[in-house]
Amino acid sequence: MGIKEIIIKFRINNCQRKIKYYKNKHSDLTDDIVINRKTKILGFKRLRYCNNNLSYTMPFAFYEPINENNKKLPLIIYLHGLGNGGESNIIPFFGGFPFAIRLIKNIKNNPCYIIMPSIPITETFVTVKNENKEFDNSDCFDGIFTNLLKKIKFCYPIDENRVYIIGSSDGAMGTYTQIKFHHNRYAAAIPLMGALFENDKDIYDDLFHIPLWIAHSKNDKVVPIKEFSENNFKWNGSDIIVNTLKVKGKENIKYTRYKSFGHRTSFIFMFKENWIDWIFKQTIKK
Repeated sequence: MGIKEIIIKFRINNCQRKIKYYKNKHSDLTDDIVINRKTKILGFKRLRYCNNNLSYTMPFAFYEPINENNKKLPLIIYLHGLGNGGESNIIPFFGGFPFAIRLIKNIKNNPCYIIMPSIPITETFVTVKNENKEFDNSDCFDGIFTNLLKKIKFCYPIDENRVYIIGSSDGAMGTYTQIKFHHNRYAAAIPLMGALFENDKDIYDDLFHIPLWIAHSKNDKVVPIKEFSENNFKWNGSDIIVNTLKVKGKENIKYTRYKSFGHRTSFIFMFKENWIDWIFKQTIKK
């Protein structure tokens, strides 16, 4: 067993140990948000959502802006890449640092609440409906996250017409499936370095009406920009996703296609592009 495999095994064991600890500690709760660590990162609270009805708990970082008048404010969700999670609410900042730092620098001009959930490294943000299982359960990220959102919206003045989601790599794929199953929940989305199952044709109808800003790099070898196969599944990268949506007549879409940044597109995009002004202009029109 090499060093990398030893580290992964340690992280998985540590993850399972903490899940068991928090489940036992908060077994009397129906659902609750507890403090995971007292120290903050860039002003983010380090919290954990515990729901006794589901089979695991989820750590997340949460930013609460100054809101003296209790005004309804936007909510932005960031989904990290594969392997950048685990039972820590620090690790998502490694990949999401440019996202967090840009938002915090602009928080006075664009006050908002921010959630950065963290899932085990063995799990994915991609949600797939299974006829033999309840959709709203911990066999998929969506189950526990949907319950967490309900709790956040109950506790804080969230503008439900201005809820945004941004994802990187696996988080981008999770962003797409969040829109698929909750296309009325989000006002805009930014999937970075994402892909879709080739046989999931219906999802394009769900993506059609929501404003999208997609970004990818031509030389990405981890999540290729065109067709690729992985784990016996066929995927379509951003080139095909964007082209399919445009053929269908979608107009509220932006596509930033880099040439040479590989699987570091999210870093470049977050620092370079004017995504903050763009996303805060989007709202659900009723």
